Parts: sequence; C-alpha cells; structure tokens
Amino acid sequence: MCNQLFQGTTVGLEQMLTARTKRAEIQKEMLSMKENTVLLCATLNIPGPVKYSVGLAELFEQIIEVVEDAIALHAILRLYRKEVTGPEYYLLLSMPEKEAKETMLEIEERHPFGRLVDLDILCLVDGQPHPTSRSSLGHPPRTCYLCQEQAKVCGRSRKHSMKEMQEAILLITAKGRGKNNGKKKPIDGNSLT
Repeated sequence: MCNQLFQGTTVGLEQMLTARTKRAEIQKEMLSMKENTVLLCATLNIPGPVKYSVGLAELFEQIIEVVEDAIALHAILRLYRKEVTGPEYYLLLSMPEKEAKETMLEIEERHPFGRLVDLDILCLVDGQPHPTSRSSLGHPPRTCYLCQEQAKVCGRSRKHSMKEMQEAILLITAKGRGKNNGKKKPIDGNSLT
C-alpha cells in the first residue's frame, strides 16, 4: 500500500475550492431531505497535491467500514464519491447530533487510520450546514502529525515539509496495517443508496 499511497493525479487549489463548494451543496441537499437528521461527511486529511490514489482509497474504505458498523442502524441515505480531489462519503443519520459526533471522535482517535480522516457531523442551522465542533463536546483540537501543536496552526504556517508530512503518514499507515484485521468491503464509487 505504501508505494501506492502518494501515486495519483495532482490537484491544484482551484480544484480543491471547487470540490469544497460541491461538498457544501451536497451537504445542504442531503440535510434538507428529512427533518431531525444529521449528516456525516467523511474526507481524507492528507496534505499535498495528491488527494486520491489506490492506497488512499483503501485506507478510506477501511475507515468507512468501521463507521458503517458503528452507526448503520441510524443510516437513512448514503453517498460515496471517488473524486480526484479525494474520496467523499456522506451518510444521512437519524441520530442525535452529539451522539453521532462522539461516535465519530472515537473512531478518529482509536482507529489506526483515524488520524488520516475527517469524520464531520453537520446539521442545518438557519438553512445552512453547520459542523459540530470537537470543542463543543469538550475535546481538544487535533494535533499535528509530527508535533503537539494544533494541526491547523502547523498547516497554516507550513511548519513541516511535505516530505516530513508524507513520512509521518507512511508511518501511521505502516502501524495501522499491523493492527488491521484485513477485513475489507468494497464500496462502489459515486453511488447513492
């Protein structure tokens, strides 16, 4: 998996901004489908110009399998998109917001690959998707892959080189593969169920 991890199409800032806009549209559309729901929006947290590769997709799908196992009873509608800007997974849930967020935080913090994914829980506030913050549940911000600073602070300041970041990600995946039970369920791309 490691030799495939960063082999993929490079994407630029404009593509990433377009993808972010499209995600916001999908989030709003899905949350508007049914009242009293929350939405899980899962994306990879991979710095650098390659956001989608065979190896990254494998990691992502392993996390999504764990997510599905944890909250399948609450699932209403799923959407999985394989995009050059990274895989995206959406799951509309009939579940209390805080319970959904706590479940996702536990996966992010305990799964071997959890650090590599963002499992955001959103709800509609004044007709717009609004993320549930870690801090609203008493959790600290995520830390950097390499140091104990807040990840956002290091990312904005570009404190670490891309090579250092990729080496840290490779280390996380190597450790995670040792802990992974090998269970894998394929997910069809760009599917809505």
